Amino acid sequence: MESGLGLYASNPYLAILIEALFSIVVLWYFFREEAKKGIIRTTKNRIANISVFAYGIIFILLIATKSFRQLFSIPEFYLGFNTNMPTIIFTYGAMLYCLNYFVLKFTLDKKTIKKTKKIFNWIFKGLILSYILLICFPHLLFANKLEYTNFSVYYHSNDFNTEELKLDLDKSENLLKKSELFKNGINQDIFICSSCNEFTFFCADVKKSIW
Repeated sequence: MESGLGLYASNPYLAILIEALFSIVVLWYFFREEAKKGIIRTTKNRIANISVFAYGIIFILLIATKSFRQLFSIPEFYLGFNTNMPTIIFTYGAMLYCLNYFVLKFTLDKKTIKKTKKIFNWIFKGLILSYILLICFPHLLFANKLEYTNFSVYYHSNDFNTEELKLDLDKSENLLKKSELFKNGINQDIFICSSCNEFTFFCADVKKSIW
């Protein structure tokens, strides 16, 4: 089951506009409720809180249609792991940390703040570790496996047509054998995703790939 408009893929600027409007409403509501509680914030602190949201929106706006690699003509290189999700986790993790710092220090004592930050750090580290484990062992998310010649295919549905898949694998192997990079005995792992969202989770650059 999926929910969402998919605008970041089809119309990124509209998606960013919606995010900006949502952020404005959230900040307005937050400051209004704090004013009702008698919590007075300095202009500097208000700017700091608003800047956290503004940073996220501006960051996404800059790479809405072109990556930083394209903007700054950075040569392509392969790090050996997916960089898309770690970048997002780091970005929003930094934003959450800033919000945690600027908001809580005005409402809680130092002991409570320290405890809250410790819990946040453990959650953040747990999310990063979980993602790294899933990238290293993606087969954990797939219910079925088909081993055929030099291929190991992982997929979800029990109704998957494996005979048709074998024909496609034979065609793929014939094409691979024509390549100078082909080597006998090397096993190829193939993961068949059931949705674009799942594919995005694993893929470093969705715009240049096919799912």
